[in-house]
Amino acid sequence: MRFGNHPTGAEISDAGAVGALELQPYARRKWPIRYDSLEAVAAATDFVAIVLASVLSGLLYRFHDSGGPIDLSKSVGSGILVSALFISLLKLQRMYGPTELLLFRNQMRAVCLTWISVFLLLAGTVFALKIGSEISRGTSMLFGVFGLTALIVHRIFLKDLLKRGLAERRFSGRNIVLITDHSEGGDADLTQTLSGLGFRVMASFIFPGPDTDVRHRQTVAARIIERIRGSDVEEIMVGADPNRWSELRALVAELRVLPFPVSFIPVGSASEIFRRPSRQLGNAISIELQRGPLTSFEHATKRCIDAFCGRGARRTPAAALDRSNCNQTGLPRPDPVQATTLWLQR
Repeated sequence: MRFGNHPTGAEISDAGAVGALELQPYARRKWPIRYDSLEAVAAATDFVAIVLASVLSGLLYRFHDSGGPIDLSKSVGSGILVSALFISLLKLQRMYGPTELLLFRNQMRAVCLTWISVFLLLAGTVFALKIGSEISRGTSMLFGVFGLTALIVHRIFLKDLLKRGLAERRFSGRNIVLITDHSEGGDADLTQTLSGLGFRVMASFIFPGPDTDVRHRQTVAARIIERIRGSDVEEIMVGADPNRWSELRALVAELRVLPFPVSFIPVGSASEIFRRPSRQLGNAISIELQRGPLTSFEHATKRCIDAFCGRGARRTPAAALDRSNCNQTGLPRPDPVQATTLWLQR
């Protein structure tokens, strides 16, 4: 087996007759942020934004109300509690993934519903424990407004940061070796995708076809080990069809002599199943092919939000206008949520 030297520094085996991979030049300085750490960064900045909103609401309310001494410990504690609940609920919905952060409309819906749900949950807890006298309503209202505003602004900032980082290839990444069983075009597309996310492909190898013997696969594995030892490679990525899992497992077993993580990137039509939600059922894995109806908790949350919106809609100009019209014409009063919608459409 022979390796050719290419201008980009990538080495490609002749087993699959793949051409040279031309990586885009790194024209600008990289950010000290890795693409695969964006989820942790987004959650951490959400935590900071919520705590700061809690402290700011406490400061403003005390300054406007009495101007007396301010107990920051209560504001910080409230911010930590709300942020822990909020971040946990968003993580359960998988809304911190880089792909989800780019879907601004989905983010706004999830952020608003989760924020309202957290406050309704805490309001119910305060009512059940009868500790309402210990909590300032004005501070809580300011905290709700400031916190939601900070989260919305934060989502706009994250979306712009992601778009700019992907467009200009600003994210940092590891030095990797890529092993693929795709054709020339597919291999180049995967390499370009990884390069756009900050990964630097130091070498590329072609996984032997399904008709090759075991010795050929062992030869490829030996070449990979020889290439990686003594280099600055940090990870091995394997992009292949999941239908060839038995062969891939044998290859990975031979690469265990290397102290590097090995990641699998499913490609082909069978890779779509990895995008669906899954759960562990003992020793088996259940993959959701179609979502069922809302659960009892989701129904209860939706009803609470509808009741909250309906109560607030009764105080809007739309409700006052429709009450006046109904009194003059004798017609029944419409639902307050529908009245608000009609007023917004005008």
